Amino acid sequence: MAHAVGVETTFYSPGAGKSLEALIRPNTKVLYVESPGSETLEMQDIPASSGIAHAHGMTVIVDNTWATPLYFKAFEHGIDMPIHSVSKYIVGPAKFISLSQRTARRRVMA
Repeated sequence: MAHAVGVETTFYSPGAGKSLEALIRPNTKVLYVESPGSETLEMQDIPASSGIAHAHGMTVIVDNTWATPLYFKAFEHGIDMPIHSVSKYIVGPAKFISLSQRTARRRVMA
């Protein structure tokens, strides 16, 4: 569905490191990360990835559900917009569907 409205995605390995920069195209606007990964628990170097993305004028979004804001302070690591699945921790699974999002003070997505 996203492709029908012009949204393209490129998947990369969480261990990509500096090679992440080679995947950025002129039309790339967002770096979406999850660390640790829900399925594999792979850890990504979030400050390094955020630095690369910001150098290209991109917004960095993290799914911080697994780590929670208690254990991973997203803004301190260069994240512009952390999101959390409210249904996992606040109200319990399968009873409620919601998402929580916060943004940093800088402009996010023009």
